[in-house]
Order: sequence, then structure tokens, then C-alpha cells
Amino acid sequence: MGGITFFPRKPTLENFQYILRQSYIKTAFAVTVGRVLIVTALSLLVLFAAAYALSKKDLPGRSWIITVFMLSMFITPGLIPTYILYGQFRLLESFWVYILPCLFSFYNIIVIKSNINSIPSSIFESAHIDGAGEMRILLRIVIPLSMPVLATIALWTAVGIWGDWTTTLYFASMNQDLFTLQYYIRLFTERARLIEELVRKGEVQGVAVNAASLQAAQIMITTLPIICVYPFLQKYFVKGVITGSVKE
Repeated sequence: MGGITFFPRKPTLENFQYILRQSYIKTAFAVTVGRVLIVTALSLLVLFAAAYALSKKDLPGRSWIITVFMLSMFITPGLIPTYILYGQFRLLESFWVYILPCLFSFYNIIVIKSNINSIPSSIFESAHIDGAGEMRILLRIVIPLSMPVLATIALWTAVGIWGDWTTTLYFASMNQDLFTLQYYIRLFTERARLIEELVRKGEVQGVAVNAASLQAAQIMITTLPIICVYPFLQKYFVKGVITGSVKE
């Protein structure tokens, strides 16, 4: 019909309308946004607390703790033991399965710890001489100087959580009220692909569904929120990644 052109001949927003008018799309969006905000905030608290503690060389059992944490990076239990463990803790088909398992990442702890260790020790010594306690040093010195790396970790965490749909598939697929936006849109795409196949075989008549177009609309819907957030954190991103990587 005249070949492929750069611009579509008949632009349409019907694919977006089909996805957005589904009854559970608002619930799925709320679940996803709530999960991203809660996990990002709590994980920063947990990771920074652990990193700050491990940055102290006089911490009792520091080497043993680091070794145990490092083993968790290389030894994973697998899906079935994880499923059994979540079941014992009553996390299955619960909103908490989206929160608790995502709060800890030793790799992120290493990044934050390296940033804290890069702060000159003379700053801490001067603060102690001036009478500042540990909590005052943490709030007035360590946290302000760690904002770039914390913004970077927040971005990593938010992007990872926003794009996750396997957690719903494995641990919350029986409760439709807990479906995330990505998982719900994935169901739309699979359903559209099935209908498209039935139409092609002639088993269904009078239905116009394009699975590829729905998938493209899905990509746009799931990507736009992250694109909107990224500019606010971009100025911290590069600085946060390289902070602590160069030693004097």
C-alpha cells in the first residue's frame, strides 16, 4: 500500500485508550506508585544505616558481618525456597511481599559505604573536638555530603521497582487488587495477542486488535513516569556513581 513511511498515515490513540479505560488500571497504578515510594524511602533508611555502621572500623564483628552480607550476593536460594520462605512469613498475596524483600541490597550498601569512607577523617575529628555527638555528626555532616549517592541509589531503586512484574507473577497473582501496573498491562498484551491470533485464524470476527501497537503503548505508559522523574535526579547521578571510587 505505498511502502513504509516515517510518519503513520492514520495516527490514533485508541491503543492508549484501550489500556487506560480498563477497570483495574487505576488500582494497579496506585499499587505501583505506592510501592515505589515506600520501598525507595525505607530502603534508603535501611541501606544508609547499615552502610554507616559498617563504615566504622571499631564496629564489633564488622568483618564477619561483611562476609555474611557478601555471601548473599553470590549464593541465592532459588525461586522455590524463596516461595516457601515467603509463605512461612505470611507474605504471599500480601502487599508486604512488595516491600520487605526489596529493602536490602549489599551492592548498594557498598556504594554508600565507599562514599562515607571517602569523607576525610579530619572532618569527623574536628566535629568531635567541637563537642558534636555521633547523631549530630550523622545529621549535619554525613547525610548532607552523601546526598548525591543517596539520590543515585533512590533512582536505581525506583527504576527497578517500577519495572518489576515478576514479583506479582510469582507471589501475588491470585489477588487482583495487588496487581502492579506492569503486570496488568502485560496481561492486556497477552490477551490482545491471543485475540489477534484467533482473528487471524478466522475463529473470531469483528474484532480489530493489534498486539504490537498495544505493546508499544505499554512501553510508553510505563516509561513516561520515570522519564519525568529522571531530570530532577540527573545532576546527582554521575557524581553519585563516581563518589568514593577515587582514593587519595
